[in-house]
Amino acid sequence: MTDLVTQVIKQGYISDIRDYKSDIRVVSVRLDLSEKLVFIPGQYVYLLIDGFAPRPYSIANLPGADVLEFHIRNTGFGLSRHIFEDMKPGDRIGVDGPHGQALYNAQKTGGDPVLLLAGGLGIAQLRSILMAALKNHNHVPVTLYWGVEYPDDLYLADDLKKLVAAHPQFSFIPVIRASDGGGDFRTGTLDTVLQADFENGSLHRHHCYVAGPPGMVHALYPVLLDKGMVPARFYCDLPV
Repeated sequence: MTDLVTQVIKQGYISDIRDYKSDIRVVSVRLDLSEKLVFIPGQYVYLLIDGFAPRPYSIANLPGADVLEFHIRNTGFGLSRHIFEDMKPGDRIGVDGPHGQALYNAQKTGGDPVLLLAGGLGIAQLRSILMAALKNHNHVPVTLYWGVEYPDDLYLADDLKKLVAAHPQFSFIPVIRASDGGGDFRTGTLDTVLQADFENGSLHRHHCYVAGPPGMVHALYPVLLDKGMVPARFYCDLPV
């Protein structure tokens, strides 16, 4: 994610908090009546709280909703720790944005397949893109790979399986790094699983969206190129 670019800061308050794991919660922010944030799926904002350095968080829901949804992991310090230990619904919060270049463009996508590759909390950014793709292209194949360390890190798995049942063109492949197998998921890293799942040249029509740790992004990019991805169809906020 890029450095903070000062824009008009919008004010709002926390309207809801849902805990998915001991260290992951989904925070909904409702902007004040006089405020409005226009964004494109895939963008992020900086959350602003007095006394803490601004932190970037992807907007996890679709534009036009009454609230902005953020998936936050407790890192044990700074703003994220404050949100976990001290904040509650009704508390004030500022929003600076939107920012980001990994944008979903329905017109550009057309009828071509969409490949989403999420690592860890990168699922938040790609959830917004996923929902937009399913909404705008009922017949376009959409495939989501979500790589995590352990099975219980798949905190949105049930929601994603419901989307699979509702949208025949959507496929969800969970990938677990620390596993001996035996579950309803693939084992390994995203780059190794991708190597096995796609033939060379097979991704030449795909639009590829990637969100996750830098190491994951750097490992995936050459694999995607080997599989035929056109560089102009690679969307990620991190440099490669």
